[in-house]
Amino acid sequence: MTESSDVLDNTPLQIASDFITGLQLLFIQTRGASAKFSSELYQTGVEVRTRINNAVKFEVLEDNCFEVTQDLRVIGRKKTEDPVLIDIRCKIISRYKSKEVISLKTFDHFRKTLLCLQTWPYFREYVQNCTYRAGLPPMIIPFLQVADMSELSKEPFTKDPSER
Repeated sequence: MTESSDVLDNTPLQIASDFITGLQLLFIQTRGASAKFSSELYQTGVEVRTRINNAVKFEVLEDNCFEVTQDLRVIGRKKTEDPVLIDIRCKIISRYKSKEVISLKTFDHFRKTLLCLQTWPYFREYVQNCTYRAGLPPMIIPFLQVADMSELSKEPFTKDPSER
């Protein structure tokens, strides 16, 4: 192995790539959800601005497994300072098995890239279904874009559930 390939093998990108290659998704489950809607939403012509939060925590388990808990939430208001008109929450649990032991640095990279791509469709469907069943026009959350992932990844995460 040449010196240049040794350097390449130790880059963060290569480490993350090796980790993801050896990663197996065991399951994704919704463990909790709620939806609250203001009666004001049932008036015609109400426009709502939304914000999506994504708090993430993970726990290392036995046999190179780890479990990720995401608390996803969409909040809708007319204006930033106005009362909440829509509040939809969804707790999604994902369990993975890895060939590598996961470090905080590797997990942070994983949550900023691959994690949201796997769980985002579940959250989108839940939000759309909730608004439709409430008799409102379905709230369509767009497909996750790469720029969106960087925004979502700014939310805090903790290694252990007891730290929250």
